[in-house]
Amino acid sequence: MKKKIVITGGSGFIGSHLANRFREEKVYIIDNNRSYLNFNYDLYKSYYKEILFRQKYLLSKAKIINCDLKNLYDLSTVLENIRPDHVVHLAALPLANISKEYSQEAISSIVHTTNNLLEILRKINFLGKFVYTSSSMVYGEFGGKKLDEKSPTNPISIYGAAKLAGEVITKGFCNSFGLNYSIIRPSAAYGPSDVNRRVIQIFLDNAIKKIPIEIKGSLSKIDFTFVEDLVSGFECIIKSKKSDKEIFNITRGHARSLMEVAFIIKKHFPDLKIIKKPHEKGVPKRGTLSINKAKKLLNYKPKYNIEKGIGEYIKHLLRK
Repeated sequence: MKKKIVITGGSGFIGSHLANRFREEKVYIIDNNRSYLNFNYDLYKSYYKEILFRQKYLLSKAKIINCDLKNLYDLSTVLENIRPDHVVHLAALPLANISKEYSQEAISSIVHTTNNLLEILRKINFLGKFVYTSSSMVYGEFGGKKLDEKSPTNPISIYGAAKLAGEVITKGFCNSFGLNYSIIRPSAAYGPSDVNRRVIQIFLDNAIKKIPIEIKGSLSKIDFTFVEDLVSGFECIIKSKKSDKEIFNITRGHARSLMEVAFIIKKHFPDLKIIKKPHEKGVPKRGTLSINKAKKLLNYKPKYNIEKGIGEYIKHLLRK
């Protein structure tokens, strides 16, 4: 029998790829599309081709339900009707770097929606797995170390703080009421259909348009994760009982500097010009996340290093 999987925020970049990964199951997307457009209206127009790709290919077999997760009554009605086997909570402010400007939305879209979901799942006697999507931003500054799931969390941004608050709520609520959960900490996802202006997307957009790229902190290293590796991690967590009540870093497991990324892209676009800029204030200096726990317990095996991932991404962007 097919499993009923709910993905909140599922019409976004990661959620749409996850919906496609589970296309043989019954996938329900719960998303507030109007809220998404409020923050990305200009980008929506600019990247209509990518949004169409999501809708036509990635979300083609999913049922999309327009619902504001902050509305407890409406969300309760939706979940009571679905009675899901698993819930993946991806809904959040779509851009971490605008959390300062929209701090209330950052907190409510992460913390309040998490609380609403768990409250409803408790009331409908949910017996499946609740997967909370956190962020590597909960660690704050990496300090040159390779961080595992037991490393201290010390977020320096509103987004990171809100994501960590969501983790605490998830653990406390689920332990209090006997709900099963897992927590994922991804890092710097990239790949086809991203329209949120993450760094690799910006670099490639500029390269294609023959615009110089600006590197803010050339030595900064980030654990970039190709979206297909990330959704394979979600799949491992949902399918494995060894993930119950555990936290996992789901990344490539090898950080690369922005300068390295720029020169990889330059191999595809030889005329690309690179401009160095100072490190952006308020953005934590990150690095590599250990994925040994996910490898050991879940048999998680990322397949895309940055060279392969960027190559696949460029093929997608240059398609006719």
